[in-house]
Amino acid sequence: GQAYNASGSLLGGAPGDIKVESGSLVPAQATGTVTLTNNLDSSATVPTTAFDPTDQSSYNFATGTQVYDSLGNAHTLTTYFVKNTSNTWDWHVLDESGNEVANSTTMGGTQLTFNSDGSLAGGGTTAISGLNWSNGSTTPQDITLNFASTQYSSSSQSISQSQDGYAPGTLSSTTVDSDRNVIATYSNGEKVKVASIALASFSNPDGLSKEGGNLYSATTTSGGAQTGVSGPQHGKIFTNSLEQSN
Repeated sequence: GQAYNASGSLLGGAPGDIKVESGSLVPAQATGTVTLTNNLDSSATVPTTAFDPTDQSSYNFATGTQVYDSLGNAHTLTTYFVKNTSNTWDWHVLDESGNEVANSTTMGGTQLTFNSDGSLAGGGTTAISGLNWSNGSTTPQDITLNFASTQYSSSSQSISQSQDGYAPGTLSSTTVDSDRNVIATYSNGEKVKVASIALASFSNPDGLSKEGGNLYSATTTSGGAQTGVSGPQHGKIFTNSLEQSN
């Protein structure tokens, strides 16, 4: 087959052996983007005390998000939401040590504002800059924070979260998909394309020489192998199928 490079593009050249090392490890990836999808209760009251993460009366809603550094260590960022006025909310992000690393007022962020129908009007994207975990990972770590928020008359709640970082993982399984790609699946849930299986056709398949064990070799009668992608010319691969013998 033909191997894929690290960016997921097929390498050129003649097909070769496909190798998936049993002890292979996929490296960690530092989180670069976080998306928080939540609803903020439009009927919530405006807190009367200054924001203090240890005082629940000073904020309306909080949600924690797991992120990863370049070594694959997991960290928790907690986002606190504070209603400011009708249709306007402030927010604060604290790291696991209680340090404020971003907010909507004094650290470059912007307030979340909402339209009269509850949809987000402004402040949907911001940056968390200069994270330093003091553990030997790459610093500073910057994260883009996306707020996919609504403001309906319903309890404040986290609907979903996503982030693009992950810990390192060891190989757990390999599969072949319907597009003839060999896929390596790792213990951290990542799936990596390893190679694309080469398919071959012959001008005279009946001229192939049977070598035993379902193996055949080309002869002058069969003609040379013509390799290419799956399809009408070279056939298809059917995964999870067993060929019956005559």
